[in-house]
Amino acid sequence: FHESGHWLCAKSVGLPAAEFSLGFGPELLSSAPATPQGPPDDVLKFEDAENDTVCLERSGAGVRVLVNDKEIWQGLPELTDADGTLLCGDSGSCKVPAESRADVELLLTMALTATKAEMQEKKEEDTVFKLRMLPIGGFVRFDERKTVKLADGSMATQLDSLPTASQLWVYAGGVLANMTTAFTALCIGAVTSGVPENKPLPGIRVDALSEEAVLRTGLRPKDVLLQIGSLDLHAPGHTTAETVGFIQKLPAQEAVAVLVERAGREQWLDIVPLTDPKTGLQRFGVNIVSNSERIFQRADDLLQAAGVAVGNIEHQLDAQITALKGLLVFSGGSGSEIV
Repeated sequence: FHESGHWLCAKSVGLPAAEFSLGFGPELLSSAPATPQGPPDDVLKFEDAENDTVCLERSGAGVRVLVNDKEIWQGLPELTDADGTLLCGDSGSCKVPAESRADVELLLTMALTATKAEMQEKKEEDTVFKLRMLPIGGFVRFDERKTVKLADGSMATQLDSLPTASQLWVYAGGVLANMTTAFTALCIGAVTSGVPENKPLPGIRVDALSEEAVLRTGLRPKDVLLQIGSLDLHAPGHTTAETVGFIQKLPAQEAVAVLVERAGREQWLDIVPLTDPKTGLQRFGVNIVSNSERIFQRADDLLQAAGVAVGNIEHQLDAQITALKGLLVFSGGSGSEIV
């Protein structure tokens, strides 16, 4: 789905993708028709300024460039008028001798004519779809050998020749596809089995504590703190950061009344907080988390499903932002904290 986003966005701005591959590694299946093997339409050989043998083989609109019998580029080279330099994209360049420039220019003109003829036959190049052996993702490949001449005379790949906004649109296609897939999956889940979410409950829950803390405070794992001194935690949605901040500011060596819900019953405990010798802040020495329960939210129709999906995505983004803030300021939000 991610790569489909890149491919669709590229199509929308007229950028042809050479290949859309599912998986990596050796090729298993391909939509490309078998390419007939035959001699090129035109062949031209010459020696450049460095005494390398350069061979240009034109087959239709494509030109294959070989240097010393080794292919270095395939596409449509550019011949400069000033000094006869043959530009082959990112693969380099070579100097065409004066006696061969007219022949090279004729060959390139014929390739350009064939290119225009092909473009008239089809407005868009076909993408080759492939299935590869290793099912660990995929990729969309653009042919970097095919270049476009810009207004300033320089050559650029088809992707780099696009306006900046179009390039960003192509790059963002994968993220947009991910978001669309997630939204669709949440909508389907909301209509069928329901979307899981955490429903806030009253209080702050004790997650874990040492045997020493049990004897000192009287707290137990799974206790729910409903009130700590003047801090009322009965309303759902209180955070651990809020609770930690309040406990840290308690008076030193003074007992604080704590209302605890344990196994459905409420009871009061008097807890004397410890003083951190390094910071001077107060603490109970227990691990706490926000109190919540896991529920499944179902929708009756597609409109409600869309609302559930949007709400779930907003909740996930908010949780990520809260966690990031906690990392930056070394304090948590709704996660587990020691206080």
